[in-house]
Amino acid sequence: MNCYCNAFEEINEFRSPNEFKRFQDYIGDFVDDGKLVEIPVREKYAGFPEQWYKCKVCALTWRLVYPDFPYKGEWSVVRYEKVYEKLLLDFKNCQFPKEDLCNQFEVDDLTQATIETPAMISTSDVIAVLTAYSKNEIMLEQLLDWVNVIWFTDLFDYDEDQSDSIASVLSILEELDEDDNELTKSDIDACIEALENNQEVWICEEI
Repeated sequence: MNCYCNAFEEINEFRSPNEFKRFQDYIGDFVDDGKLVEIPVREKYAGFPEQWYKCKVCALTWRLVYPDFPYKGEWSVVRYEKVYEKLLLDFKNCQFPKEDLCNQFEVDDLTQATIETPAMISTSDVIAVLTAYSKNEIMLEQLLDWVNVIWFTDLFDYDEDQSDSIASVLSILEELDEDDNELTKSDIDACIEALENNQEVWICEEI
């Protein structure tokens, strides 16, 4: 079967509202025929209203962005790397829970999710999460989810020069859901000090 995307070319702008409406109807016919399926918009193009469509054959995703003068709209392929880059940055900064990330990648288990270029984790990222936890800005469940996604998926990688320090802290944090382990203020301070000095954590072994 030929891919339905062969019928499309990217459009940088629509010359008039009528041209946009005709193209909208054209795409609607592909949806009605089951050749395209509308999917949720993951990230809007500069905040303009838009719709996303996935090809039923090749799974390529297209975006139809509405004109909003002086912007004239567009029809283009979604570059998922840029979308995922923003998603992973927001997750890294604890902007939303693991379940939302699963929904965005359309998987039940994030170990199944793949990305060409993993997001980078530095010691400062781990310090920020520990600080947020110490201030009750995030709860233990979100901290554990954060650690497990960073630790067990291919979506993130460590800064090479800081990997030993990061791994030593995450290995401690990953054990928090076992045997009723607790993370005390002194433990957090010790982990943050180790990260600030790019050293491995040893004294946290009592957690």
